[in-house]
Amino acid sequence: MALMLRVRTPSGIIRLTTRGGQQVDDFYQQVAEEAGIDSTFALMDAKKASLLRLGPSVPLASLGLRRGDLLQMVLEGTAEGTVQRGEDPVTPSLDAVDRLLYTQDGRVDRPRDSHMCQHGDGGSCINCTSLEPYDERVLNAKDPPIKFLSFHSHLRKLEHGDKHNLTKLETLQCKVLPCSAHQKGLCSHCQPSAITLQRQTYRHVDYVEFESREILGRFLDAWTLSGVQRLGYLYGRYEPYDQVPLGIKAVVAAIYEPPQTGAPDGLELEEDINANLVDQMASKLGLQPVGWIFTDLEAVDRAQGTVKHKRYVSKDADADPATVLRSEEVLMASMLQNQHPNPVPAKYNSAGYFGSKFVTVVVSGNKDELIGTQAYQASSQAMALTRDDVLRPSDHPAMMAVKPSTEEDYVPEVFYVTKDEYKNTVKKSARPVFPVEYLFVDMESGASDQDANHTFYHPQQGFPRENRAVLGQLQDLSAVAAYLAQGPEEQMLRSFHLLLFLATDEHCAELQATLPQLADAIAAKDSDAIKAWAVACPFWSTLKLLACESGAAGPQALSGGAQWACSACTLLNDAQQTQCSVCGAAKP
Repeated sequence: MALMLRVRTPSGIIRLTTRGGQQVDDFYQQVAEEAGIDSTFALMDAKKASLLRLGPSVPLASLGLRRGDLLQMVLEGTAEGTVQRGEDPVTPSLDAVDRLLYTQDGRVDRPRDSHMCQHGDGGSCINCTSLEPYDERVLNAKDPPIKFLSFHSHLRKLEHGDKHNLTKLETLQCKVLPCSAHQKGLCSHCQPSAITLQRQTYRHVDYVEFESREILGRFLDAWTLSGVQRLGYLYGRYEPYDQVPLGIKAVVAAIYEPPQTGAPDGLELEEDINANLVDQMASKLGLQPVGWIFTDLEAVDRAQGTVKHKRYVSKDADADPATVLRSEEVLMASMLQNQHPNPVPAKYNSAGYFGSKFVTVVVSGNKDELIGTQAYQASSQAMALTRDDVLRPSDHPAMMAVKPSTEEDYVPEVFYVTKDEYKNTVKKSARPVFPVEYLFVDMESGASDQDANHTFYHPQQGFPRENRAVLGQLQDLSAVAAYLAQGPEEQMLRSFHLLLFLATDEHCAELQATLPQLADAIAAKDSDAIKAWAVACPFWSTLKLLACESGAAGPQALSGGAQWACSACTLLNDAQQTQCSVCGAAKP
């Protein structure tokens, strides 16, 4: 069926009549000829969505266009800082998930109300028109209600109204600026303004998803076997999250454990000479750092697998001090987030960065005294205050301190807003301490049930984790032989930790130049390419031979030395045991 459509071009509005069965790419050619446009352009509908969103070869009729619809032509090469909704923003460093979400309209459709709507199926009214992603009705319709806006919904809210008078995302400045007007003292130009802390209403990431339960379970092995706390860095990617309008989730594919000394009540990080190599290898695998994770576990009954519930918000002034995230942990999270800033188009922030997608995951006991995870992010204000060295941890875990101001080191006044005993809103000084809850937002976390999307293969006995020699878990040639004997080579090579061992061990120096090819094959989940690498690399065959000859963990010894992981507490037990030696659970 032919339609009359209007297109707003740089030289004015043109009218065109489509042809029956016309495809999108053919319509683009028709528009170019009619408008006399030689350069590349995009066409956006009333919802600011590209006509190419379903591909160039789909029928134009499948896009739901109606007679008289007005389309917007956007020429290629729009200057940075003037990006229109629906365009691909001109910022090369944007994350792929942001590029996708910037092209989406984000409005939430509502069905026609049979009682209130008086129009036909093709119309709309105030009772059924789509809602903005930040609308309270959208947030409260979820069960449970959405507590924080997604970052892209927050941007839509800033844009609401006049797009040419956009409220920018201002980076908080807490330090004295350089000033040539005087040698001593402060003036209105160089003195930072007083800061009023606000609870952040949005978050950059809305959910943290582990690709497999084994990723988290094997990270917890360290605490299960030794009782000491453990820390790791999360590597994965960011993807759209459909449970929140314009939401983003961090998908964790692997956990890297840096050198550290653990204790039952904490840990200390050590220098990591392989940090840059880990980042480079992760990048070849299509992964990036997305967060960090640490345990805070204290066993109540190891036989029952219960742990102490330590992280909660205490309402009783006489109770032991407790909080879900302690002041020193907020400072650590802020520091790591400052190292991984979130890129944004220049129209939102002239520096090209604002906030961070880097997440913090805490493994601790929940209210049922079972091991659980909870994710957090430090607020943008917390990042700025940490960057400018304004905050200090306090003796009370639920309170944060403000560094005193001196003549040599001026610190601006910091306030926070709260309610008094009469429910009146009052502003209080943050000195000497203030509640740490003003500095972070929380989000849910969990493991995916979709086995097909795993980046790495997770056999029953995984390759030993790095930097666990003190726990008796060694990465050596014997471990390579034991690991490879569990299954087909093209599956077993899909291991993040084995790949890091090959990249760092001196016995593997001759094949390290070929590891980028293996990483590309693993990232593509291409079993044939992994096989081809193994066949084409003579050093790999030599390494396997050395591993088999290394002794106790050769293939002949595996039948009696394999272990199984307890499904309840994740402890690795000897093959001959029929139940877990710690919690008593039956062998799976």
